[in-house]
Amino acid sequence: MLALISGSTGTFLTYLAFVSALVALVAYWASIFAARGQRGWFRIGQAAFGVHALSVLGTIGTLFGLILTQQYQYHYVYSHSSNELPLGYSIACLWEGQEGSFLLWMSWHSILGVVLMIWGGTWRAGVLGTLASIQLLLTSMILGIYLDNRVVFVVFLLLLWVPLYAVLRQGAEIGAGWPRLARPAAAFLFLFLGVNLARAQTGFLSSDTLNWVFVLELLFTLGVMGFVAWAYGRGRIGFVPFAGTMLLGLLALAAFWQPVESWKIGSSPFLLLRQVRPNDPMFQLNPDYVPTNGNGLNSLLQNYWMVIHPPMLFLGFAATAIPFCFVVASLVERRYAEWVKAGATWTLFSVLVLGVGIIMGGYWAYETLNFGGYWNWDPVENASLVPWLTGVGSLHALLAFRRNRSQAHLTYVLVIATFILVLYSTFLTRSGVLGEASVHSFTDLGLSGQLLILLFVYLAGIVLLLIEHWNRLPQPPQKKDERIWTREFFLYLAAMVLAFCALEISVFTSLPVINKIIGTQYAPPANVPFFYYKWNVWFGIAIAVLSAVGQFFFWTRIEKEQLKRAISRPLLAAVLAALAVTIVLFVRRLTDAPAATFAFHESYVKGIEGAAEQGFFAQLLAILGNGLMMIADDLLLACALFTIFANTDIIIRLLRRSRKNLRHLGGSLAHIGFGLILLGALFSSGYQDVISVNLAPA
Repeated sequence: MLALISGSTGTFLTYLAFVSALVALVAYWASIFAARGQRGWFRIGQAAFGVHALSVLGTIGTLFGLILTQQYQYHYVYSHSSNELPLGYSIACLWEGQEGSFLLWMSWHSILGVVLMIWGGTWRAGVLGTLASIQLLLTSMILGIYLDNRVVFVVFLLLLWVPLYAVLRQGAEIGAGWPRLARPAAAFLFLFLGVNLARAQTGFLSSDTLNWVFVLELLFTLGVMGFVAWAYGRGRIGFVPFAGTMLLGLLALAAFWQPVESWKIGSSPFLLLRQVRPNDPMFQLNPDYVPTNGNGLNSLLQNYWMVIHPPMLFLGFAATAIPFCFVVASLVERRYAEWVKAGATWTLFSVLVLGVGIIMGGYWAYETLNFGGYWNWDPVENASLVPWLTGVGSLHALLAFRRNRSQAHLTYVLVIATFILVLYSTFLTRSGVLGEASVHSFTDLGLSGQLLILLFVYLAGIVLLLIEHWNRLPQPPQKKDERIWTREFFLYLAAMVLAFCALEISVFTSLPVINKIIGTQYAPPANVPFFYYKWNVWFGIAIAVLSAVGQFFFWTRIEKEQLKRAISRPLLAAVLAALAVTIVLFVRRLTDAPAATFAFHESYVKGIEGAAEQGFFAQLLAILGNGLMMIADDLLLACALFTIFANTDIIIRLLRRSRKNLRHLGGSLAHIGFGLILLGALFSSGYQDVISVNLAPA
């Protein structure tokens, strides 16, 4: 009985978290648009977000309590826990499933939100209002309720009131009475929602009455869309309110004509086993049957990294939301430059934590999966790498924006893209679209449609907001003697290279999604690591060079001639060291001595040998292509050493100037670390040894 009360408490806390997030969202944004001196809305928002944070933490605490006390009558506990698991792995059971991973993500958002409630300053309303909208989205994924099709339709109508209100306020010149229609419109919408909820829950309305209600709802929707289109055509309102109204109106109509009778909203972790599997023979014989043991944790996941890697990774995901929230708040409040200092701090925190989480995952894979491999370009690995790349790119753009307000547009795009890519990675891993393409992906719980709609609506909303403010973003001051070769130029180049690298990985990772959307059958590459390496080795070379040369511009106002003298020493050292390493490896190969090779050296050789029987031109192309890749390996080696030596030189120069420059060494140390990562990626595959080969036909 006590366990059932605990489950009911968890369900109640989930609903409370959803409602309080909605209240916080409305109250915070209302406080921004309310008259000055009116603090009531802000206080409501603070209280609502506090309730939301406590509800989320209470929900995950309740679920953990059920796991710890081995309450196997609950489907989530039965599916992921067992009697034999020690405490550490019992903790890991909490986030093995989809529902638990969403709760972990929401918990980090709640903790970061409480930090912002205390130290957010004048940004609290806008930032926390945006964070509440993200929490509303995530909480909907664990509600576990079914809504009548007409209720979903009216919910979209309620959302339609937001752009409608903006249209009526913006188009006041249409007539003095138009803004006054906002309240009656809202009253009609809430009336429609109440009628549909009553019909769904009690069924007391007759079919004829419901038909008239549906007709009125359709006429209302079409009327709103027609009015907004007319106002936009007359030039009375802007593009963003028009586009937002049309988008939500079309979604409402699509929901109205959806053939399904009900929509599944989220998947609750507090469902009883007999609710999920009512037709099992054990429940046919005894409805109150409670298993004595559960399925337990997947054997591959019974590793200490499972206890620490997912929390770190999800903290990184959660932290990417904070710069995004600052961007949205700055656009809405038209404070385009004030957020940059706080945004840069949070961006640095997010890329550091996410980077540590990715490295943890690589080390876990090294121990568990690939016979010594740590990175296999798995779609889910890519889904965590791509936001990190754009996050690092946004950090470089933020530094340029902070110095002289340059690259404002690129900064906004990359910060937004980083968070949207986090949401997209959630869709990839939890929609089931990856199928068997990834060892990480979750099974589909029937939420792929909900995930896709939420992602699309959120992306469309932020894109429309950015379009509206695009021409108002700050521009750098124009100087008569402005030079191209500046620190800002190199920061821009670094951000762009990282962005294009992320784009390339995203496109090829999304092949299963592209196939599903447009009906194509693009096959994934046969040799996945080699395929991605052929593309990204060039991005690695470009980033290594920029991280070496750019540091000289970052700390000093240096001319071209001075630059040549400054980089000559580390460049010469890098070239000589690369030549020495290459010669040593070549000699050891000639003597058949065991030695590490470059990452895919054998693949290049096999590519040339495989074209020997395909004619002269095929062999020529194979030699040119694979020979170019062999040179790319050498270039990557030299450039990785160059960035290590150049940044070491910068550190020595800074410390010679003053010991106080110790606090400014972070960038150079990070670039040295990146150079070491490139060296590790270049050589690591040379140590791999295939211990088994499947000779059976497929």
